[in-house]
Amino acid sequence: MKDTLSVILDAEKEDRYSIYPIILRIDRVLLEHGWKYSGIMNMYIPNEGVDGDESFYAASDAIMNDEIIKNYNPSVFVGTNTNACELESINVSGMSAVSVPKFTRYYKYYKQNKEYVHEIVVDENNNIRAGFTTYLIAKETGDNPNIIRVRSNQPIKKVVSGQHIIIKDGIFRGKKKKTYIWEYTLDTPVIPGDVLEVITEKGSDYMVVDKIAFVAGESDCNKYKKVLSNTTCNIMEFIEDREIDPYMAPCQSDT
Repeated sequence: MKDTLSVILDAEKEDRYSIYPIILRIDRVLLEHGWKYSGIMNMYIPNEGVDGDESFYAASDAIMNDEIIKNYNPSVFVGTNTNACELESINVSGMSAVSVPKFTRYYKYYKQNKEYVHEIVVDENNNIRAGFTTYLIAKETGDNPNIIRVRSNQPIKKVVSGQHIIIKDGIFRGKKKKTYIWEYTLDTPVIPGDVLEVITEKGSDYMVVDKIAFVAGESDCNKYKKVLSNTTCNIMEFIEDREIDPYMAPCQSDT
């Protein structure tokens, strides 16, 4: 399932030319562990004959523990094949009906952003395993979603990634922009921009969702802390309504 690897540096204030040597160092470290630059943005792919599942963690650890690279607080993300099959070939028999509020929220997000909330996951026989709402919206719009494949015997879980924020006196403000990942098990539909209460090393905290995705396999499914609650606030929806600074908006938790 690990078809691509991406590295993000916490270097927004750095001049692009000053971090070029760091990028070259990342290239070299990953190449030593079987991954080469794809030529697209910050994405790397396994060398021919290299098993991405087996080599991903060694490559990730090498990046995170490199004496120079680690000064830039690197985050390493796994990517997947996004054209596993045609939409028409997906078997959705046995799927339960999607609630109207969930479909409406996902569909509104798609219409406003021209992208789906998350991908569709199928098994080796093209049976759908996750992303049924995305499937229904794609059937209606005719636009192609990302479709990834996992084995039928692999556990899968939904995860959300994003940055921490501070909520004080009903106002939230962004913290340092470093991306983290949590497991999402709540029934409440989640879309990018939602503010969630999450578990951290120091207790609970708040984060704003940047991306929703799925992970597969025992190691990936068991490595993330869980989301505690969704809130009544979505940053992007609030900004659209009131045209204010995205890092200064009122927010109140459901719990």
